[in-house]
Amino acid sequence: MTTSIVSFLAERLAEIDDEALVAVAAIANVHPGNARRARAGQPVSTQDCLALLAARGFDPVTRKVVRTRRLGPFDHLSLAMGIRMRMTMRKHSLRFAALSCGASASAFTHMRAGRALGIENTLKACAYVGVHPFDQCVQPRCPSPHKDRTMTDDALRRHQKHRVVNVVLHTIELSGDVHDATGRRFLLRECARNEACQPDDGDQHKGQDVSHDELLDEGHT
Repeated sequence: MTTSIVSFLAERLAEIDDEALVAVAAIANVHPGNARRARAGQPVSTQDCLALLAARGFDPVTRKVVRTRRLGPFDHLSLAMGIRMRMTMRKHSLRFAALSCGASASAFTHMRAGRALGIENTLKACAYVGVHPFDQCVQPRCPSPHKDRTMTDDALRRHQKHRVVNVVLHTIELSGDVHDATGRRFLLRECARNEACQPDDGDQHKGQDVSHDELLDEGHT
């Protein structure tokens, strides 16, 4: 029987001494106390668990060695959009969708609403949608050598909207038995119902085509 991801993380962290653990926690942007809790096999947040695995260099799905990386915040909103999209495309009921990935109906309801749950349920939801957990984390933006500016809250919000749409489109692509027109209609309806996908006043560009990079840089007018 496969060990839980919490036990797997504890084993990997137990392989290093305390000084190295502090260094891994710094890379993962996790408090050292939480890293020690994870090494002791105690549950930590989904964000901390994924960040520590990435900083230690292990894949949470295959559990193989991967390139060490730093993750940003886990995007529960895009995961929730992916869950709703997959359920609609496959015409799954809530109970059937939960059973198909081994989660409880209650946990699946919370994740479909965009709420943060434990790492085990989150991994099951990612498998149901067909996305990798690391890909659900907003990647930290590297500073540009040409521009001395940071990502503002508005720019980050626009970046997250872009990610939500990408997850929905990825789910449409996985559902090969669904016509593109159906997927587009669902996408427009979901974005209209979800407040996070509503464009801000600053996103109205009066017919101008603005690229995603320009939105992040906020270099447009």
